[in-house]
Amino acid sequence: MTTIKFCKAKALRHNLPNITAQGWAMLVLCGIATALTICCGWLQSFAIAISSGALCLLSFIQALRSAPLQTQLVNLPDRTSVGSRVTASIQVTHTGHIPAKASTVTIPIGNSMQHIPIPALLPQQSITLPFSFTAEQREVLVIGPATVQCGDVFGLFQRNAAMSEHYQIHVAASTVAIRQWSLRGNADCDGLSSQQVVDDDLEFYALRQYTCNDDARRIHWPSSVRTQQPLLRQYVRTLQPSLVLLLNTHAQQYSSSEEFELAVSLHTSLALYAVQHHAHCAVRAGQLSYSAHSQSQVLDYSSQICEHNSTEQNPHVLVHSDYVVFVTGSAVEAQKTVHFQDLLSNATQYLIVQANSDQPSSIQRKATYTELTVQSLADLPLLLGVLR
Repeated sequence: MTTIKFCKAKALRHNLPNITAQGWAMLVLCGIATALTICCGWLQSFAIAISSGALCLLSFIQALRSAPLQTQLVNLPDRTSVGSRVTASIQVTHTGHIPAKASTVTIPIGNSMQHIPIPALLPQQSITLPFSFTAEQREVLVIGPATVQCGDVFGLFQRNAAMSEHYQIHVAASTVAIRQWSLRGNADCDGLSSQQVVDDDLEFYALRQYTCNDDARRIHWPSSVRTQQPLLRQYVRTLQPSLVLLLNTHAQQYSSSEEFELAVSLHTSLALYAVQHHAHCAVRAGQLSYSAHSQSQVLDYSSQICEHNSTEQNPHVLVHSDYVVFVTGSAVEAQKTVHFQDLLSNATQYLIVQANSDQPSSIQRKATYTELTVQSLADLPLLLGVLR
């Protein structure tokens, strides 16, 4: 019973308005005037004590009942990338019956706070206030709930009231577009059509008109002669490449946090390329494990990757994979990852991508695998273009 009373008293104290500097000055004035009235019997001090005390009481009641402002965060994106500038708005609506004085709304953005001034509002008036911030690091960023400083019109008392729900923004890793790495897989032996039309495959689909960006070697010359215009052959995709992307999330395998972020960016860029080319892509990044189906899914998962001490990988996903890509840091030797070769078939291509910000980008072709040393994210498309 005592615990319940203590909790209720604590909650009551947290709901009470706070006294501002002007409020303390008014209370001190009321106390001095009351003391002079008792000691000296001055009527002037009695009038000051009555008026200041009544003003404090009315201000306290008004601050206690003041919560006429409603807020809502709008135009917030679902995801962004590291270093991007995010612009959003907060809509403030005054639902009271008397004018509201100027106040401040505080929006928690991760570990920081952003204070936005609210002008004086008339009853039933609504205003939209823009704000912006920079996504400094890769994370699932929590925004809100917004807090409005409510108080009386004289500024003697104020209290903070949470007025909206919180939102999440996935701050994805930085990526680079890859255009020259060719993924070719084994033919689909089940005879199931993927219903996807491509320019190079086995099963003929139709002819289309040639454009300046097409490869002239794929022109179907007999049909082009009959129609007097160049026509290009189209096919139904039957080659379904399979790709396994592994990311080493062991903290000791990276020389710095910047190098780990580079590895995450390399890993995410490769996953996006696999999704764009409709490859069967299995992604493993520490405790995260999923099959990549869309770009938004890959970007959202990239915001959740973190360093830890688990280096175990699931060997079952490596069997019968056309490509296995292992992304790691500069503190691990390539020979330590070759034990995955025992789990693979002879047709599998094994690629080690090593993030190393201290060494120049290079390619080393071994007997059973290829190792890429990537110094910066922009070098990845150039290195993969050489492997084409």
